[in-house]
Amino acid sequence: MLAALLRAGSLGVDLAKGKAKAEARKVARQLAVGAATLLFLLLAFSFGLAAFAVWLAHLIGVVPALGFIGLGFLVIALLVVGIGAIADKRQNRKPPPPPIVSAVREEFAAAEAADAAAGSTIGAMGMVAMLAYLFARQLSRK
Repeated sequence: MLAALLRAGSLGVDLAKGKAKAEARKVARQLAVGAATLLFLLLAFSFGLAAFAVWLAHLIGVVPALGFIGLGFLVIALLVVGIGAIADKRQNRKPPPPPIVSAVREEFAAAEAADAAAGSTIGAMGMVAMLAYLFARQLSRK
């Protein structure tokens, strides 16, 4: 009986290891495909930008063409920064407090508003005085 349970447990562990390895292979494959895609997208963008620069240089000259291309990238960068700032403002807004917070606040406010019995305050002061006396006695013995 115990041997069967141990075999079943080891089969479960082997199954979990196999699933973990398969998942790791899947993630590695996706990462490799993503990296290759990014590389080819960068190459395509670079060749497209070079072709656009050459075409624009024939129309208006080399220096103005490069200036306009740089200005275009500046506008795109400003748009990205602006969109990022707007997104950060939206994410930094504090969400409304959960209902439990308001209930706890109301409970504490009600407890503070209620008058405490005089005996509880005097009893607490007596306990503090007694503890202070006992601690002082312990310190003076040493």
